[in-house]
Amino acid sequence: MNTLVNTWRSLRRRAFEALGSSKYSRPALHELDQKLAAILNWKGGVFVEAGANDGFTQSNTYYLERFQGWTGILVEPIPSLAKKCSRLRRNAKVFNCALVPSEREGDEVEIIYGNLMSTITGSLGSQEAEKQHLARAKEFDPESGSYRVKVKGRALSNLLDEAGIGAVDFLSLDVEGFELQVLDGVDWSRHAPKFILVESRDSAVMINRLSQQYTLHDRLVVLPHREDLLFRRK
Repeated sequence: MNTLVNTWRSLRRRAFEALGSSKYSRPALHELDQKLAAILNWKGGVFVEAGANDGFTQSNTYYLERFQGWTGILVEPIPSLAKKCSRLRRNAKVFNCALVPSEREGDEVEIIYGNLMSTITGSLGSQEAEKQHLARAKEFDPESGSYRVKVKGRALSNLLDEAGIGAVDFLSLDVEGFELQVLDGVDWSRHAPKFILVESRDSAVMINRLSQQYTLHDRLVVLPHREDLLFRRK
């Protein structure tokens, strides 16, 4: 049933897009893409979205690419989702890998599949935390199973070099507890994004981590268990 519904929704979205309408093309959770479009209100920017899933579901960059002419790279560690992403997001370079610190470039990384809540083994601090996290993932997507898959670890700046990208306007980071390690894979002298959106479970730690180069622009989403923080480069 879900497959039929998703197919119908995809056809409807494409029909509206062909008519120039974005009515069904803002998939981000908590209207994040609408909030971002008001801030990132220029054409032809460059994005990086880590945790891209299938390229549409809960994407923070789909609208930017489809209606504002942005391009960039999408990072998704789950192979089946990365393939879907490649088919849908023709103006972005898709990398099937996990983002890691620079010193771990090329290492094998184990991913625990949880669809939109997939996470790197060990990133949540304990097996109990991973178990609870996967239980929540199951609540959101009851038909989704859980499995482990190993993929290559890549530092973000190396991906940008490979894609031929210098300046980045917007980095969207949704990596389920692995945010600080991903940031350790950025060469800040060359690739410091103008804006960074981070889904964070510990806002104080994230604000402190970025404080030298960034100002907290806004708390776009505030929930009991997490916040979506938007940082602007100083």
